[in-house]
Parts: sequence; structure tokens; C-alpha cells
Amino acid sequence: MNANELADEVEMWGKDLLALNMKGGIPVIEAATMLRQQQDEIEALKAGKIRAYDNGVEDGRKPNTNLVKELTDEEIKAVYGEYFDVENCDWLHLECIRAILRKAQEK
Repeated sequence: MNANELADEVEMWGKDLLALNMKGGIPVIEAATMLRQQQDEIEALKAGKIRAYDNGVEDGRKPNTNLVKELTDEEIKAVYGEYFDVENCDWLHLECIRAILRKAQEK
């Protein structure tokens, strides 16, 4: 069972509580939403779309709570195209932009 399947079950419990006019139905439904969001983040991590931002995390000094999104070439070119001719954006420009973004993420 993954988090989405568990969320479906939890959401049913919340709806049952609401139908019976019992307290706790809304927080249970909100917990189901949270589970779905966590499953989406897990899938994004597995797909490599976002990566854990290491700031003492790997050696166990800090919990891994800061996630950084990696931009695709298309996303970088979209922003680049707002200021410059996108046809001039070659691999060297992309690598330079990525280096700047990495530096900014360190701060």
C-alpha cells in the first residue's frame, strides 16, 4: 500500500465521521490530503525531479527538510527568452545558469 492508497482509506474514515456528525472528520480528511502530497514528493524524488538539498543532512547532523527543484533546460530557456534571444542559449549558457543557481541555493 502506498500513501495514495492509504489516503483513500483515511478520507473514507473522515467522510464517515462527518456523516455521523462526529468531531474529527475534517482533520482526518486533511490528513488524507497531506498523505497525497507526501506521495507526490516521494515520486518526484524517485524520478529525480527534485533533490535533497545537502546542508549537513547526509552525515546525520540535520533532518532533510529543504527540497530544491532542479530546472529543466526548457524551464531555463523560458526565463532566458524573456531577456535574450533564446536561439543564442547553447549548452554553455545553460551550464553557466545552473552554476549560478547552485551558488544561490548554497546561501
